Amino acid sequence: MTVTNCESLYHYIEFVERVRESQRKGMAVSQAINEAVDYAIQHNFLEGFFEEQKMYITNSLLTEFDQELHDRCTYEDGIAEGEARGTQQNAIANAKSLLKLDKLSPEEIADCCNLPLEQVLALKEELESVQKA
Repeated sequence: MTVTNCESLYHYIEFVERVRESQRKGMAVSQAINEAVDYAIQHNFLEGFFEEQKMYITNSLLTEFDQELHDRCTYEDGIAEGEARGTQQNAIANAKSLLKLDKLSPEEIADCCNLPLEQVLALKEELESVQKA
């Protein structure tokens, strides 16, 4: 069975593709959805379902598209946050290693590792207290 043999599925695919194509052309999500719903009504998609449920469909799709945007932004923010956290942890580990070598001043280590001098001094105290214990 092909998609064109299942009219309901064909209409749904055509509707979704119409929304996506409008967005690719720069149309706002809400405008693209409204245009696709109007098109579906004009062409009697799903035997009048779009006409009967226009507000419900539009609101549901706007909520879904907003959720997709939210999820994508949250994911991207999480990646950036994770990268920043990893960079910070790496800088701290490098500073501890350099402090253990005892060949550079805390100022030089802070400069090399892009850490505040206060943080390097705190790491130095932490390492010294561990060595005494």
